[in-house]
Amino acid sequence: MRNYLNKLFISSLIAFSIFNTASVKAEEPVEFSFDSIKFPPLHDVAIPDVNKVTLNNGMRIYLLEN
Repeated sequence: MRNYLNKLFISSLIAFSIFNTASVKAEEPVEFSFDSIKFPPLHDVAIPDVNKVTLNNGMRIYLLEN
């Protein structure tokens, strides 16, 4: 009896899904433009001074604070 009810339930779900898909309407595609995105203004960038050091062997080192 239980096996019969399981088969009846599954077959009713399949039948419902087959007949219900006919009434589903596809949505219209959405047009998207990147020009419509609003961004806040950027902050000013403050670059610190660069310290230049030349070693005795001629190698140049540039130090920049992080």
